[in-house]
Amino acid sequence: MRTTVLFIGLWTAGMVQAGSILQDRTGISLRSSFWSVKAEDTMVRVSTHGIDRSEVEFGGIGAWVTFLSGIGQRGGIEFSLGGVGRVEANEKRLFTNDVQISGVMPVLLGYQYPILHERNTSAFQPYVSAGGGPYILSDVRVLGDALTDAAVTVKNRVRAGVYGAVGGYFLFTNWFAFHGEVRGHLVNFNPDDLYSGFELGLGLAFFWKR
Repeated sequence: MRTTVLFIGLWTAGMVQAGSILQDRTGISLRSSFWSVKAEDTMVRVSTHGIDRSEVEFGGIGAWVTFLSGIGQRGGIEFSLGGVGRVEANEKRLFTNDVQISGVMPVLLGYQYPILHERNTSAFQPYVSAGGGPYILSDVRVLGDALTDAAVTVKNRVRAGVYGAVGGYFLFTNWFAFHGEVRGHLVNFNPDDLYSGFELGLGLAFFWKR
């Protein structure tokens, strides 16, 4: 019992110390993302229509890599590179295969600022952030049948956009933390754009001294 209490006490003290030195560190965050694509919910769907037609559809799942500099009690710069996609496949046996892939890759620069007082030394470090940058949109369609070769069509375009986020780190040590974030995107500065909306990111963050 005494050993357990001592372990918990040391672990808690370590987390408090981790929070107190975040301002001296940079880091990287790796997160999975759940984001509506083309104004539809995240989903996976498989359906069949008789014996000659099947459909597979999934989307809204992506990933983020965020580089952090000067994070912690005084805030700092964040550079985010993300990607989310959607796949629709329609197959008519012996006749036509139609695969459509759409996605967006944001390249964003922003500022992250802590919500709590600068003397906060707890394991939980919440923050708000905001920024913007280009959103690279891609659409690929592969259409083929049993008699001819597949035809591939690729369309790329770039739209400017901004984002705002609320998130937090839960520090386990002074170099490792759980990272969660809710981020809202305004693509093309239009709330009705198909890629505008909210996404949830969950993952891990790693820190080191500057």
